[in-house]
Amino acid sequence: MPLSADVRLPRSQAPQFPDRCVACAASHPGGTVTVASRTTNWLTLLTGGGRLVQVTAPACPGCAARIRHQRMLRTVATFVAIGLGVAAALWIFRGQPSVPPAARLLSVIGPVVLVVLWELFHPPAIGLTVYPAAVEYEFRDPLYAEEFALLNGGEVT
Repeated sequence: MPLSADVRLPRSQAPQFPDRCVACAASHPGGTVTVASRTTNWLTLLTGGGRLVQVTAPACPGCAARIRHQRMLRTVATFVAIGLGVAAALWIFRGQPSVPPAARLLSVIGPVVLVVLWELFHPPAIGLTVYPAAVEYEFRDPLYAEEFALLNGGEVT
């Protein structure tokens, strides 16, 4: 199944990565990629973001560039989907009484749902979800996640 394999570690623990590329699993990749995320909760949504957590994972130079590029494209796609949803809402709720309620709802949340489903079924090589006391490391490759968990005393969920 294409969902990510996740390993949760305490936030204070510095992660150790296997000496393989996080994207293609090549041994001794000779490069790194830095991935960052912020703590998210209701308060950080109002204040503009929580504490930043950055990790540096081993990656081949080509894979590192692809990871950065894909991360940028995912961010752009998310903002475009939100923009399309807002544009649809403005158009629909501006006096289009002939549009059925189900079509209204689908046109407003549809683009965002598509992005969420894409993210779910096409996870990035590495991702982070930061919580107040823990960091969840998300890997596309379940074998890499297992190795990561063994090195860090965690378990794959």
